Amino acid sequence: MTARHRLPLVPILILFASVGILYLYTELKNYRSKKYIVSIVILAVTLILFNQRYYNEKEIGGDSGKFQIYFNEGIQFEKLGELQKALEAYKKADQVFPNSATLVNNLAFLQYKLALYQDAERNFKRSISFDKDFAASYNNFGLLKQTTGNLDSALQLFNKALTLFKNSSDENSSNISMAYANLADLFDQKQDSISADKMYEKSLGQNVVYFQALPRAASFYARLKMFTKSDSLFNIALKENTLKPSHLFNWGLSYMRRNQIENGLVRLKECVQKDSLFYQAYHLIGYGLYKTHAPKDSVLYYLNKALLINPNFKQSLSLKNEVLKK
Repeated sequence: MTARHRLPLVPILILFASVGILYLYTELKNYRSKKYIVSIVILAVTLILFNQRYYNEKEIGGDSGKFQIYFNEGIQFEKLGELQKALEAYKKADQVFPNSATLVNNLAFLQYKLALYQDAERNFKRSISFDKDFAASYNNFGLLKQTTGNLDSALQLFNKALTLFKNSSDENSSNISMAYANLADLFDQKQDSISADKMYEKSLGQNVVYFQALPRAASFYARLKMFTKSDSLFNIALKENTLKPSHLFNWGLSYMRRNQIENGLVRLKECVQKDSLFYQAYHLIGYGLYKTHAPKDSVLYYLNKALLINPNFKQSLSLKNEVLKK
């Protein structure tokens, strides 16, 4: 347990310790010390063992505190979206203690998100070399391989992660659900819809479902025009507040394909509220308004929004010319 995890427990432990010490003092004062000798010895041994350092400070640069500080800073910066600051903090922690599988996995995953793929691959390999049973590193390394187009390697890494998650002592069903969802996405990318469907069924069948499995599965079934199933999954994800802008876009698009334009516009407007740079959503809103015979100014407003972000977006340019001709 790290210092940041201990701090919230300190007031509670002090309270219990105070009561225990007061009681022990009273008992000893009343000449009943022999009765508690064994307990005192056990307490002393426990304190020694739990406060013993199980690493050599020289091996981690002489200051374990700095490692934890830099590591925690990296986590916090990453949560705040300050990725460059997070990257620097992780690198500093790595310089202090270059043998932490968890830290190096975090560093590699951040480098993956920043498209520093060569650095990320090198550090994922480092993380796995430190802990060959670290499922998260195999999973994240698989995401990197999938992104860079090495789908066969990604499949091997995802399967390895799934096996390790299943064999884990806590057997976290959310992690197992995530691993199945990643396999489903991979099979979908390989255009193997049958295998993707099976993986999504297994992902959604876990006791605790990975929070991104629902909207990803919903988007998959929407592309297959299995709209009843996709709408059901989208609605569950909506209630759980796990829909990203891309998921809202896919949901809106699925309504457009069914000519349910009003429902589609609702989801697409939610999409651009969450991501004001999602130009494809602005285009679809303009398209939907055009199809429902909305005023020309309203249609052009959204098409111009799309073109302001991507001036070369052909669909918006074509539709704008069509609108202006009328």
